[in-house]
Amino acid sequence: MDLTFRRIVGDNTNEGESLLDDFELAFLLTRNLTVLFMVILFLRIFNYLYL
Repeated sequence: MDLTFRRIVGDNTNEGESLLDDFELAFLLTRNLTVLFMVILFLRIFNYLYL
């Protein structure tokens, strides 16, 4: 939450730190999308098997 808040506010004092923040933000985003995709896939399989 602190990472996204700093990106929205625009605290780019150090260029290397902002680059690292971009990588961390992209990693968190892809991890959240992967978890969301797994949950949707699990729910579809669960509905197919038990309904």
